[in-house]
Amino acid sequence: MTPQEHELAHQILLQAVELPHDQRQSFLEQAALSEVVRREVLSLLQYHDQQTLLPEVNQPPLDRNDSSVTDTLLPNQTIANLNELPQESLVRDPDLTPRDRLSLPSSDENVEAHFERCTNLLLRRRLIVVATLFAILSPLGTMVGVLTGNFHSTELLLRGISMVLLGSLAYLLHRTREPRLSLLRCIDVLVLLTPVISVCYTEWFMLNQYIKTDSLPEIEALRVLTVLVASMLVVIYNGFIPSTWIQTAINSAVVLFVPMTVLGVHRRIHGYDHGDGFIFYSALTCSLIVIGMTAVFSRIVHNVRRDVETAKYYGQYRLIREIGRGAMGIVYLAKHQFLKRPAAIKLILGDVAGSRKAIKHFEKEVQASAALSHWNTVQIYDYGITEEGDLYYVMEYLHGETLNQRLSAQADRRIGTHKLLEIVIQLCNGLQEAHSQGLVHRDVKPANIFLAEIGGQSDVVKLLDFGLVTDTKSSSDPKNNVGGTPSYMSPEQIRGETLDGRSDIYAFGCVMYHCLTSKPLFYSASISQTLSDQLFEQPDLSPLKHQPVELQRIVKTALDKTPEKRFQTVTELRDSCLRLLQ
Repeated sequence: MTPQEHELAHQILLQAVELPHDQRQSFLEQAALSEVVRREVLSLLQYHDQQTLLPEVNQPPLDRNDSSVTDTLLPNQTIANLNELPQESLVRDPDLTPRDRLSLPSSDENVEAHFERCTNLLLRRRLIVVATLFAILSPLGTMVGVLTGNFHSTELLLRGISMVLLGSLAYLLHRTREPRLSLLRCIDVLVLLTPVISVCYTEWFMLNQYIKTDSLPEIEALRVLTVLVASMLVVIYNGFIPSTWIQTAINSAVVLFVPMTVLGVHRRIHGYDHGDGFIFYSALTCSLIVIGMTAVFSRIVHNVRRDVETAKYYGQYRLIREIGRGAMGIVYLAKHQFLKRPAAIKLILGDVAGSRKAIKHFEKEVQASAALSHWNTVQIYDYGITEEGDLYYVMEYLHGETLNQRLSAQADRRIGTHKLLEIVIQLCNGLQEAHSQGLVHRDVKPANIFLAEIGGQSDVVKLLDFGLVTDTKSSSDPKNNVGGTPSYMSPEQIRGETLDGRSDIYAFGCVMYHCLTSKPLFYSASISQTLSDQLFEQPDLSPLKHQPVELQRIVKTALDKTPEKRFQTVTELRDSCLRLLQ
């Protein structure tokens, strides 16, 4: 591909990833000027769908005050395993089966929407059960009426209509996977009114029988019986069907007062005595108490369900919301249940990592990273493995922004020389401890360099995301550890050779070049081209000609293709930066 085709493929990719999957093919046919460009974009889109090379479509932007280990710019995306090229399918462990992931809301504004979606699904399932049950009970009630002699043709017609209506509603709900809340509430009312209408008709029929036989005492007993039956229906129905307290109060009032209204209308029509007023007011009071109790109970259950649906726990930590997403996993804001201390939890998905063996590898590296105590590396509080085989580890939650976000906020997308040297010196201090313990970060890039506000001090550098860290003292197969971000990977890292701290120093040089020139050292829409440039292309340092000569020398030395010609330790790099800063 020519440089022009690379740039065109990059621009088309950024537009295509924002489109729904069913519209991408037609867009590529119109936008791609050649088959080569179209194949390149399709390859990158396939890789994006499998490895999350780019952010998810319609993912809300990250808050600049959130501690995030992901980035929205393509050059900063991490490749989990370079042994798997974009056009190849992921290698999965056969023991790992696809499953639904945590459906936490990605922001505070989406918590209510998430809870409503869960409520709708529960309401749909419960209404199917209730409608089916009432449809079955309808013919059973008819059979009882026939056996007892309290039956006539009009009741048969009414019960037949009820059975067909309820059965149709149950079938409609079964076929509609995600019905709207308005439809669910309409069906809720219809399902509830069906037995109420049946009770009212039976009440009217029995009242007529009592009038014919002049059995007025039985009328008062029927009133008490009606209130008891309606109260039982209210308690059982509202306890089973999820609803707000207002909806519950309305449903309860309809079920309790409609039969009482029918009794009052019947008395007015036939003009008989109202009977004992004590029974009437007792029934009314009992109805009001039932309505109040069911409304309060419904509100308590509703609030408890909201807490349960929107809360997930890992160990002693309650997940609050998603704050970042990358190639290897998802980052959540969390809070310790007892200490109430905020933390960031990174979940490394088992099927993304590729195998249970890879999860064990990550577990060992997290243990090594947790031993780091320098204030310029993010502190790890805890870690564990879920029942699904996913590894999670708990980190300190930071306020501030990543270096990449700082670059994006600058008008010229550059960082001043003085500030850059301060950042590099702090990074060297943090990595000095890691390198002394045989740990290589392998993914130093602007998105993993966090400028935090701690104790009233700004721009305290924290090196994030040791998810790709390699323990050079224990790694037996270095080629299994290949991974990183192409624009910041050292040549030996790409080749899968045994790594040491000099690989991170090369990444430092790439970061410094990016901060001083506003663009990565090597970057192409083709991942393979970027990797090839890192291996064979000599850096063009001409954009640094206006920088101090010593700074140019530092960057050039750090970017040498041969590890032996670079700074041999981060201490040497730090001392060179200190001398220039002074």
